[in-house]
Amino acid sequence: MKIFKNLKYFLICFFVIIFELTVGKYLAISGTVPMLSFCLCLVIGTKEENFNYIVTIGIIMGVLSDLFSGHGFGTYTVTFTLAVIATYILRNNIFSSTTLFLVCNTFVLTLLFSVIYFLLHILNVGIDFGTMITNIAIPTAVYNTVISVIFYLILNLTLYKRR
Repeated sequence: MKIFKNLKYFLICFFVIIFELTVGKYLAISGTVPMLSFCLCLVIGTKEENFNYIVTIGIIMGVLSDLFSGHGFGTYTVTFTLAVIATYILRNNIFSSTTLFLVCNTFVLTLLFSVIYFLLHILNVGIDFGTMITNIAIPTAVYNTVISVIFYLILNLTLYKRR
Protein backbone atom coordinates (compact mmCIF):
# COMPACT_ATOMS: atom_id res chain seq x y z
CA MET A 1 0.00 0.00 0.00
CA LYS A 2 2.88 2.34 0.77
CA ILE A 3 4.34 1.67 -2.69
CA PHE A 4 1.14 2.94 -4.33
CA LYS A 5 1.26 6.09 -2.21
CA ASN A 6 4.88 6.68 -3.19
CA LEU A 7 4.03 6.08 -6.84
CA LYS A 8 1.11 8.52 -6.71
CA TYR A 9 3.28 11.25 -5.20
CA PHE A 10 6.02 10.56 -7.73
CA LEU A 11 3.62 10.76 -10.68
CA ILE A 12 1.98 13.94 -9.41
CA CYS A 13 5.33 15.64 -8.78
CA PHE A 14 6.70 14.48 -12.13
CA PHE A 15 3.63 15.71 -14.00
CA VAL A 16 3.72 19.11 -12.30
CA ILE A 17 7.45 19.61 -12.99
CA ILE A 18 7.04 18.61 -16.65
CA PHE A 19 3.96 20.82 -16.99
CA GLU A 20 5.77 23.74 -15.35
CA LEU A 21 8.76 23.36 -17.67
CA THR A 22 6.77 22.99 -20.87
CA VAL A 23 3.60 25.03 -20.40
CA GLY A 24 4.34 27.15 -17.33
CA LYS A 25 5.64 30.18 -19.18
CA TYR A 26 2.46 30.27 -21.25
CA LEU A 27 0.37 30.60 -18.10
CA ALA A 28 1.77 34.10 -17.54
CA ILE A 29 -0.72 36.84 -16.74
CA SER A 30 0.76 40.33 -17.12
CA GLY A 31 4.24 38.83 -16.91
CA THR A 32 3.51 36.91 -13.70
CA VAL A 33 4.31 33.20 -13.93
CA PRO A 34 3.07 30.83 -11.20
CA MET A 35 5.47 28.52 -9.38
CA LEU A 36 3.51 25.30 -9.81
CA SER A 37 6.01 23.07 -8.02
CA PHE A 38 6.06 25.43 -5.02
CA CYS A 39 2.26 25.43 -4.90
CA LEU A 40 2.17 21.63 -5.00
CA CYS A 41 4.66 21.42 -2.14
CA LEU A 42 2.52 23.72 0.00
CA VAL A 43 -0.66 21.78 -0.74
CA ILE A 44 1.01 18.49 0.14
CA GLY A 45 2.44 20.09 3.26
CA THR A 46 -1.06 21.14 4.24
CA LYS A 47 -2.70 17.77 3.61
CA GLU A 48 -0.07 15.10 4.37
CA GLU A 49 0.43 13.85 7.93
CA ASN A 50 3.85 12.24 7.43
CA PHE A 51 6.66 14.73 8.07
CA ASN A 52 9.18 12.64 6.12
CA TYR A 53 7.01 12.73 2.99
CA ILE A 54 6.62 16.47 3.25
CA VAL A 55 10.33 17.17 3.65
CA THR A 56 11.28 14.66 0.95
CA ILE A 57 8.86 16.18 -1.53
CA GLY A 58 10.10 19.68 -0.68
CA ILE A 59 13.70 18.63 -1.25
CA ILE A 60 13.00 16.71 -4.47
CA MET A 61 10.84 19.44 -6.00
CA GLY A 62 13.39 22.07 -4.95
CA VAL A 63 16.32 20.15 -6.44
CA LEU A 64 14.44 19.56 -9.70
CA SER A 65 13.47 23.23 -9.89
CA ASP A 66 17.10 24.22 -9.23
CA LEU A 67 18.37 21.86 -11.92
CA PHE A 68 15.95 23.07 -14.57
CA SER A 69 15.92 26.79 -13.75
CA GLY A 70 19.63 27.51 -14.13
CA HIS A 71 19.56 30.38 -11.62
CA GLY A 72 22.08 28.96 -9.17
CA PHE A 73 21.76 25.68 -7.36
CA GLY A 74 20.28 25.59 -3.88
CA THR A 75 17.89 28.53 -3.81
CA TYR A 76 14.76 26.56 -4.64
CA THR A 77 15.85 23.55 -2.59
CA VAL A 78 16.31 25.56 0.59
CA THR A 79 13.19 27.69 0.17
CA PHE A 80 10.91 24.80 -0.82
CA THR A 81 12.15 22.70 2.10
CA LEU A 82 11.79 25.52 4.63
CA ALA A 83 8.36 26.38 3.25
CA VAL A 84 7.00 22.84 3.64
CA ILE A 85 8.48 22.53 7.14
CA ALA A 86 6.86 25.83 8.14
CA THR A 87 3.58 24.67 6.61
CA TYR A 88 3.71 21.39 8.51
CA ILE A 89 4.45 23.10 11.83
CA LEU A 90 1.89 25.91 11.48
CA ARG A 91 -1.03 24.15 9.78
CA ASN A 92 -2.80 22.90 12.90
CA ASN A 93 -1.86 25.78 15.17
CA ILE A 94 -3.30 28.77 13.32
CA PHE A 95 -6.57 28.01 11.50
CA SER A 96 -9.12 25.29 11.92
CA SER A 97 -9.94 25.53 8.21
CA THR A 98 -7.28 23.98 6.00
CA THR A 99 -8.47 25.97 2.97
CA LEU A 100 -8.16 29.31 4.76
CA PHE A 101 -4.75 28.26 6.10
CA LEU A 102 -3.62 27.25 2.61
CA VAL A 103 -4.67 30.61 1.15
CA CYS A 104 -2.90 32.66 3.83
CA ASN A 105 0.10 30.35 3.97
CA THR A 106 0.66 30.33 0.21
CA PHE A 107 0.37 34.10 -0.05
CA VAL A 108 2.79 34.80 2.82
CA LEU A 109 5.33 32.12 1.89
CA THR A 110 5.37 33.24 -1.75
CA LEU A 111 6.15 36.78 -0.59
CA LEU A 112 8.92 35.46 1.66
CA PHE A 113 10.24 33.26 -1.15
CA SER A 114 10.34 36.26 -3.50
CA VAL A 115 12.24 38.34 -0.94
CA ILE A 116 14.75 35.54 -0.29
CA TYR A 117 15.22 34.99 -4.02
CA PHE A 118 15.67 38.75 -4.57
CA LEU A 119 18.24 39.04 -1.76
CA LEU A 120 20.23 36.02 -2.96
CA HIS A 121 20.22 37.15 -6.59
CA ILE A 122 20.17 40.93 -6.14
CA LEU A 123 22.89 41.54 -8.71
CA ASN A 124 21.16 39.43 -11.35
CA VAL A 125 17.70 40.94 -10.95
CA GLY A 126 18.53 44.57 -11.77
CA ILE A 127 15.53 46.22 -10.06
CA ASP A 128 15.01 47.86 -6.70
CA PHE A 129 13.26 46.20 -3.75
CA GLY A 130 10.04 48.24 -3.94
CA THR A 131 9.55 47.52 -7.62
CA MET A 132 10.18 43.84 -7.00
CA ILE A 133 7.52 43.71 -4.27
CA THR A 134 4.84 45.55 -6.25
CA ASN A 135 5.53 44.17 -9.72
CA ILE A 136 6.73 40.62 -9.01
CA ALA A 137 6.15 39.40 -5.46
CA ILE A 138 2.52 40.44 -4.83
CA PRO A 139 1.17 39.38 -8.27
CA THR A 140 3.04 36.07 -8.00
CA ALA A 141 1.66 35.53 -4.48
CA VAL A 142 -1.90 36.10 -5.69
CA TYR A 143 -1.41 33.81 -8.69
CA ASN A 144 0.20 31.08 -6.56
CA THR A 145 -2.66 31.30 -4.08
CA VAL A 146 -5.20 30.67 -6.84
CA ILE A 147 -3.14 27.78 -8.24
CA SER A 148 -2.76 26.27 -4.74
CA VAL A 149 -6.52 26.27 -4.22
CA ILE A 150 -6.97 24.54 -7.58
CA PHE A 151 -4.32 21.93 -6.65
CA TYR A 152 -5.98 21.51 -3.25
CA LEU A 153 -9.36 20.80 -4.85
CA ILE A 154 -7.87 18.39 -7.40
CA LEU A 155 -5.88 16.47 -4.78
CA ASN A 156 -8.91 16.31 -2.48
CA LEU A 157 -10.89 14.69 -5.27
CA THR A 158 -8.15 12.25 -6.25
CA LEU A 159 -5.38 11.46 -3.78
CA TYR A 160 -7.01 12.31 -0.46
CA LYS A 161 -10.60 11.24 -1.14
CA ARG A 162 -10.42 8.13 1.07
CA ARG A 163 -8.66 9.64 4.06
